[in-house]
Amino acid sequence: MSTGSKTGFIVVLMMIAFILFGVSGCGKGSDEKKKDTTVDIFDDSDVKQTTTKNKDSLTDMEVSTNEDGYKTTEYTKDSEEEAKNCKEQMIVLSGRKSDVYKIEEDCYCKGDKYVIYFRKGCVITGDTAAAVEGVMKRLEELYGMSFDNTDHLTTYPWRREFFGMTSYNGINTDNKRVNILVKPYEDGAEEYTDDSVVLLYDKYMDMECGDFGNVIAGLARALRERQSGFMGDIFERGFALYNEEKLGKEYNLADERMIQFIDTDGKEDQFNKSDVVNDPEGVYKKLEEGEESGNFLVFNIPYLYEYGYRFVSFLMETYGSDVVKQISEISTGYNYDYGFVDIELEIIKKATSDDVFTKFAQWLSNDWDNYIKDYMDFLDASTAE
Repeated sequence: MSTGSKTGFIVVLMMIAFILFGVSGCGKGSDEKKKDTTVDIFDDSDVKQTTTKNKDSLTDMEVSTNEDGYKTTEYTKDSEEEAKNCKEQMIVLSGRKSDVYKIEEDCYCKGDKYVIYFRKGCVITGDTAAAVEGVMKRLEELYGMSFDNTDHLTTYPWRREFFGMTSYNGINTDNKRVNILVKPYEDGAEEYTDDSVVLLYDKYMDMECGDFGNVIAGLARALRERQSGFMGDIFERGFALYNEEKLGKEYNLADERMIQFIDTDGKEDQFNKSDVVNDPEGVYKKLEEGEESGNFLVFNIPYLYEYGYRFVSFLMETYGSDVVKQISEISTGYNYDYGFVDIELEIIKKATSDDVFTKFAQWLSNDWDNYIKDYMDFLDASTAE
């Protein structure tokens, strides 16, 4: 082979090598890039994080971590007209439990049936909104009722009470969505629930912890009260606790809070079964009406919860879950306000039977212990783990 031919051959070989190297190198670079940006969005580990920039999908958003270990808070513009004068921003949550945020300023997020307002200082996870949506959907399925029912709404001034006079200006002013207020546990303010407002601590929002039972109870009560007029403390509180028990078991929650309403031994305001058995309707009226003390009415709150929990459990076991919807529908035909106990009793009897309280006394004596045994065994096993 001549010198020129050799040279030409070497050049060809070098060009082929260069091309092969370039293709190989680009391929490797593409693979690495793909590996960094294509991640299973359902992976809940802290090691993997999605880095897709699609802001329309909450679970696909990039979430960086600040120096304190919390995920960097990101916000998005609220597209609804009502929010144009709202100074608070709408937070974007990742949808992942592993992403933990510390709220740096008052903000909110919203769904079709709720607005969640986060007070500065809250620590929440990226799946908070998803957890709320799941409970609301399940409650609607169980009772055939909808959070969209807004014919009987109160006008509790929650903005002024828990935020500020001009806080969240224009947001959900008609209360068509449930207002869920989340505050830092350290604040220690009193909790509150009605048809339009559910006030919760941030530590309650973890759906894998027993405290999440408070979320279930609050949303259950809001659902019931959005259907008709207020049915009294015994019924409304009892319905909340009944669902905290039932859904808590579905969620596998070790909800130790429930024990105080079941095991009343040694309590100062101990639930006296014999009093209720002897005069169930009379005790109901006495508890609802309260007792006068000076210029005030004093209510035995623990007893209200304990009576209500047992009474609603009895109604569900005896008349089925539809009884709540029936009571709510009958209640809409009455024009009454808080404190009309005789009307509440009349509504309950119309939805059940005239001897409903006699049946309750019998059930309390004969069936309550067996009814609650499975749940107590569940709690004992859960708390022992």
